[in-house]
Amino acid sequence: MADRGQGIRLFSSYHELEEIFRSFEESDSEDEGDDGIITSQLRHFVIQKYISNPLLLNNRKFHIRAYIVAFGSMKVYVYRDMLSLFASKEYRTPNESTDLDVHLTNTCRQEYPGQHVQRFWDLEFEGKGTIYERLKIVTREVFQSALSTQSVHFQTLPNAFEIFGVDYLIDDQLNVYLLEVNAVRSPPW
Repeated sequence: MADRGQGIRLFSSYHELEEIFRSFEESDSEDEGDDGIITSQLRHFVIQKYISNPLLLNNRKFHIRAYIVAFGSMKVYVYRDMLSLFASKEYRTPNESTDLDVHLTNTCRQEYPGQHVQRFWDLEFEGKGTIYERLKIVTREVFQSALSTQSVHFQTLPNAFEIFGVDYLIDDQLNVYLLEVNAVRSPPW
């Protein structure tokens, strides 16, 4: 999995994916002489479909970071004060550019992160209410699925709560797609 945008690759064919795996194997074989654990035995991969029609603002791709509070026997609330995180470069399709600064929207890719983060409700475009309602539906589906299928790893406690940072991508039809879910150790508020 990626950490701070590291390890993320764009590919459009099975052959390109094989090349990506091969490059990871080659870097692992260089480490085989030491006494550490072979990292290829620990590596996990996540493959996501590339959303080819992202909603653009000022010709930049962005994602929404929402903070989610889950408590008790799984009541889930979406904190309304969400953030929008923008790519550092103007959008071009993957066929035009594979530069990750065009496609990735996390702050770790930004030279000056504060310039690329805005409050969602301050953005000037139509459809924010629709996006928020759809985002709540996707959030509910994600947490219901986690509760029903991941009971070993995801357990609720009756008198406790947990905060998650959840990232969503929006397409030009205002459809909401889950990017990732992160546990939050200290919320930003």
